[in-house]
Amino acid sequence: MNIHSEILGNTENPVLILLHGWGHSVEVTRGLGQLLSSKFYVHLIDLPGHGKSAIPDSIWGMLDFANCINDYLEKNKIQSAFFVGHSFGGKTILKFTSLFSSKVDKFVLINSSGIKPNRKLSKKIKFKLIAVLRNALKFVDKFIGTQSFKNWFIPKFASPDYLNAGPMRSIFVKTVNEDLSGDIEQIDNECLLLWGEKDTETPVEMGKRFNKMLKNSKFVLLKEMDHVPFLGSNAHLIAHKINKYLLT
Repeated sequence: MNIHSEILGNTENPVLILLHGWGHSVEVTRGLGQLLSSKFYVHLIDLPGHGKSAIPDSIWGMLDFANCINDYLEKNKIQSAFFVGHSFGGKTILKFTSLFSSKVDKFVLINSSGIKPNRKLSKKIKFKLIAVLRNALKFVDKFIGTQSFKNWFIPKFASPDYLNAGPMRSIFVKTVNEDLSGDIEQIDNECLLLWGEKDTETPVEMGKRFNKMLKNSKFVLLKEMDHVPFLGSNAHLIAHKINKYLLT
């Protein structure tokens, strides 16, 4: 894979791998990376299919993304590193750590995905009905040649990430449906969980469950912050918390 990265900081500092969320790139993580580069040798990576990195030529799952990060470390002769991941980047780090724990010194998850959210009964019923409607429309389209699923259902019910995924759509569907609970419960590495209080994509209850599942984790609630809490002036606070945790 042709993986694009930007490297910041002094080579004498500890290596830190910083991974963005789904649909983003190093453009989003660069500000945080620049702040962290005063203490770390920061590698900002465009995950496959994002930014300037190549699109996979098959339908990747989380195992493939984890192996890709391992290949990157080997190519750059990095024996171990600190890791920071946002959302899907955090999910990638979880899968990577479950496979290559000796290569992870400590890691930080910022509003990470990786497990299914707990939904209220009303929402469970709603999603079940939507699934029934989806299957019914696919069945009708197949036998009478209509395109209701494509032309009506997807624009109405699909998430923005799905709609914007383009050639990565099949990979998005596969990875978003992977639950890493079994992998997470095997992880012993030290971990900091930073969670925006107002996150609606990976809500706080998910962060608290991560905290219970990860044996050596610490949970920090970020008051009044959302799913991407490290943008703008908030980046200084996030960088301070990361530095303090990783370097003590």
